[in-house]
Amino acid sequence: MTQRRRPLPILLICAALAAAAALPPPSPAADRLGAKQAELEQLRKRIGTVQRDLERARGRQSEVEREFAASERQVANIASLIASLDHKLADQQRSLDKLRGEREQQHEALGGQRQELARQVRAAHALGRQERLKLLLNQEEPARAGRLMVYYDYFHRARAEHIATISNRLSRLDRLEREIREESRQLAQMKGEREREAAKLSGSQEQQRQLLVRLEREIERGGRKLERLRADESALAKLIDSLREALARVPEEPPRAHTPNLPFSRLKGRLGWPTRGRVAATFGAPRELGDFHWQGLLIRAPEGREVHAVARGRVAYADWLRGYGMLIILDHGHGYMSLYGYNRNLYRRVGEWVEAGETIAQVGASGGRKENALYFEIRRRGKPINPRPWLAKR
Repeated sequence: MTQRRRPLPILLICAALAAAAALPPPSPAADRLGAKQAELEQLRKRIGTVQRDLERARGRQSEVEREFAASERQVANIASLIASLDHKLADQQRSLDKLRGEREQQHEALGGQRQELARQVRAAHALGRQERLKLLLNQEEPARAGRLMVYYDYFHRARAEHIATISNRLSRLDRLEREIREESRQLAQMKGEREREAAKLSGSQEQQRQLLVRLEREIERGGRKLERLRADESALAKLIDSLREALARVPEEPPRAHTPNLPFSRLKGRLGWPTRGRVAATFGAPRELGDFHWQGLLIRAPEGREVHAVARGRVAYADWLRGYGMLIILDHGHGYMSLYGYNRNLYRRVGEWVEAGETIAQVGASGGRKENALYFEIRRRGKPINPRPWLAKR
């Protein structure tokens, strides 16, 4: 008995192998998607290593600097949530306005149907107020009775159709009323959530201001302002070199079919401005201390104004960096990068591709600034270049 049962596992294994062989092979699209996901994860791991190096460097900072960085990140996260809620609120309001407009149309159409029904009732009444039975019993004028019967049936059907139409419109109005009530409820709920987040933001911003005062006092006491500026510029240069090295081994993604495939080097003088505002400092202009000069443009703009990608690129960095606040860096290939600093919050994550003109952040005053502005740079092979000739004339 035992010896006869031994071949069973072998048969099961053979059956499993046969079933596996019968499965359809993975599609080329699935292979491409898997490869793309693997590349993205690989990129994020490499940039994560750069991030960890930065965190280790931050570990040597003072406690108030670390608290300030955490506070600015918290403000950025809440601001991002508020921006998302604002978009949802706008969509919800548009939906509600559309429903209300449709309801008004239904009310107007219903009024028209009721007037038409009233006209038909009056016309039927004018036929002589004779009921169907009287017409059938009237033998004096058979032809007239026949015509009246036809008219009677016609108006009866018309009245029935209009009554049905009015009933359908009333049902439609009832549904619209329920939908409007539900949309209004959701809108009120979202508004409440937005107000709660705004209150959190206000508290976080107050904490941020207090930390900034402490940080400035600490810097002033140590006479470290010039040293800090040098360290900030050096940290940014090292970050960009590390990012270039990490991105060098990641293949580029082909552009969308409807977008022109022009290399960044051929876009000089044609780039859109990253935001609307007044240029407060230009490339090469002296800064407040020593022989330091601006390496990009400082564009003053109201808090919350949208920041746009100047060209198609991959997000190489999206996080807080001392001296630059909430910073997003786009890699455009062929050694070109664009940098957007002092943002209130960031919309895109590392590894994502963005097209020219897409919103990537909001103008803010992060990084210890006292006024809202966007700091914008273009770098070629890690070196800052004057961005003004690259931007289109206003």
